[in-house]
Amino acid sequence: MSKNLFCAPVKAGMIMVIQSLLLAAPASAANADAPAPNAASFIQQAFDRSFADLDDASLAASERRQRFHEAVLNLFDVRNTASYTLGGFAAQASAGEIGAFTRAFRDYIAESCEEQLGGEAHSSLKVTGLRSSGASDFLVGATLVRPDAEAMNITFRVRNPSDGKPVVVDVQVGGVWMSTLKRDEFSSFLIRNGGSVTKLTEQINKTAEDIRTRRQD
Repeated sequence: MSKNLFCAPVKAGMIMVIQSLLLAAPASAANADAPAPNAASFIQQAFDRSFADLDDASLAASERRQRFHEAVLNLFDVRNTASYTLGGFAAQASAGEIGAFTRAFRDYIAESCEEQLGGEAHSSLKVTGLRSSGASDFLVGATLVRPDAEAMNITFRVRNPSDGKPVVVDVQVGGVWMSTLKRDEFSSFLIRNGGSVTKLTEQINKTAEDIRTRRQD
């Protein structure tokens, strides 16, 4: 098994992938009652559409994958998430380095989610619960079912502002909230590599390419 950054067995990889999907911005104040159903339907409808595309035999395989990528990325604010995962190291990087890192991070998220978050035909996700976690924040419980794999329980933390569309800000898998882990992982890499965001970007690009290669084998 490769020992590149982020590489791990499938279940661990799922944890590492999802935990990176965090927004750094604070929750906006909103009425907690009105948006709650929208948070659950946001998750359910997004995955229903994604899996319907994956099952659409009229689409070429490349188009099915591309639609899944786009649907997953639309769940999250990748730009803010990428900035958050860099932590204080972002202040040491140039605008060009930040831009390259953000593009690499987006590609990595898309490839990883296809591999680990049900990017295959005949998968399904069912929302199983919903509760408030504060003003405009909600926890949406769901079960992911994939062919030839155990069902996986996932909890999405959804920010549901009154003046915009819902967005996933964190995810829990196996009882672990993922936001802090990804930031710590990046920080450890950067400390070992002199704070070089360029080297981290190169490693993320390599990891995304490794995922593509594994999927094509």
